[in-house]
Amino acid sequence: MGSVGSEFFISCGQATKTCNDIRSFQIVEGEYAEWKIRKTDAESGNLQERIGHTFDAFGNFFVFFGGAGSYRKEIRKRFSFDDVVLYDT
Repeated sequence: MGSVGSEFFISCGQATKTCNDIRSFQIVEGEYAEWKIRKTDAESGNLQERIGHTFDAFGNFFVFFGGAGSYRKEIRKRFSFDDVVLYDT
């Protein structure tokens, strides 16, 4: 989870399901809260589906690092990422 301004962001998969969507949560003027899908899996371009990654805000960008991809039965392993991806909020 990371934040930019008054919005909190979550991204990608959980437990065993990989994905690469980005969602935001914002409390609007203390009256109500709102979830938004900022980027769907199909729109995320160079951010491959992953779980177990780290990400943090740097200015108006999110910096994603590492994580694991989907499980490959034929080799009984998960693909590991060692990449850095920037996402402009």
